[in-house]
Amino acid sequence: MNKELHHKTVLRRSFNRILHIVAQFFPGGSNLRPVIHRMRGSKIGENVFIAEQVYLDGEYPECIEIGDNVEIAPRVNIISHRMGPGNIIIKENVFIGMGANIAAEGGKTVIIGECSVIGMGSVINSDVPPWTFVAGNPAKPIRLITVPLTGNVTMEQFRKGLKPIAE
Repeated sequence: MNKELHHKTVLRRSFNRILHIVAQFFPGGSNLRPVIHRMRGSKIGENVFIAEQVYLDGEYPECIEIGDNVEIAPRVNIISHRMGPGNIIIKENVFIGMGANIAAEGGKTVIIGECSVIGMGSVINSDVPPWTFVAGNPAKPIRLITVPLTGNVTMEQFRKGLKPIAE
């Protein structure tokens, strides 16, 4: 466990919380919010969209890593600590649906694989395979993805690219 995580000053912790409140409600999902979360310590790639009311861990934002071309819908919660700090790594070209909850236990890492999609309201507390659409509580694989749900793809193209999971 990284000792510097436990030794943040009260001033730094307070500053992180103020920035977090600003990020949740101010405009700028593709520019201002990612910059604010970077200032808090989260590692955020390029071309990332973070919608309003997204909660990136208040205590350990530095334990969250978000890759390039990720879209996070409104009211998503990403908690990098449950019984101590863990890590959450969201790979590139991931889409996280509205109201999804992602949590990592202390000392563990949860990886959301590249080009995966997390369905609305899903609960994630373990790895999500790449190129997989998951949904539910707890989230389970629903379909394989052949066309990633990125900004230049229509919903129709994405749906046509979904394939059944072989049993």
